[in-house]
Amino acid sequence: AERRCTAPGLAGGGGLEPLPRRFYAAMGVAYATPHTAVGAACSKRRRLESAAEDSEVSCWPWIHALLAQAQAFNGQGPVVLPVEILPHLLLGDKQAARDVDLLRDLEVTHVLNVAGEVAANADIDYVACGIKHKNLDAEDEEGYPMLAKHLSRARAFIGQAREAGGRCLVHCVAGVNRSGVLCAAEVLLGERVPVLEAVKRCRQARGSNYLSNKTFQIELVLLAASHGLLGPRPRGFSDEPPAPCTPRPKPIDALSRLVL
Repeated sequence: AERRCTAPGLAGGGGLEPLPRRFYAAMGVAYATPHTAVGAACSKRRRLESAAEDSEVSCWPWIHALLAQAQAFNGQGPVVLPVEILPHLLLGDKQAARDVDLLRDLEVTHVLNVAGEVAANADIDYVACGIKHKNLDAEDEEGYPMLAKHLSRARAFIGQAREAGGRCLVHCVAGVNRSGVLCAAEVLLGERVPVLEAVKRCRQARGSNYLSNKTFQIELVLLAASHGLLGPRPRGFSDEPPAPCTPRPKPIDALSRLVL
């Protein structure tokens, strides 16, 4: 049977709220103040955390396993982008999205840029090329609520391509984190496969340089938990969060040493 966890950071109905501060602290990253567009009420988050205290199945084993998977993967290195994740879904970078001839050869009908203006390829008239185009302005930073902000609109656009019998290229600047986690979420929810398997499939296609943002990894596990898609508990991983990272002291430059 699937294991469900009432995880802090999960909103009712399977949506996502920005992660609680303690998740950021545990991972040693700075807390990002939630943007207004996705800032769920703090009282709701507190109620979720309180209700989860007794019934929660810790999501940390899956989070630890995902981090370990990223560190242990020794598959192929750099690959030629874009790569196929699903028949209707391709993962690429800014440069791949510029090659209109290649997009036509790959029968791409939709292009989703999730890195805002920096990767919008504004000089390309996608409409004239018969390609639907959408921009989402996301940030690749630890603490940024990627899925909370952008998953719904991204999946709606990808779904348009699938329903029309087309293919959607999802890209950011490098095709690693922002577009990477959205593709993993599409595999997770669209194919109904456990979270570790969803990420494994994407990483095998993309290569070793894939989904290194810890916050995005945590969000993905929490999303899986809300949909009953954690899968079997991974063995050998703790129920507890990792010890908070201690910031490294700043190096003392030569002039400061002389003053001391």
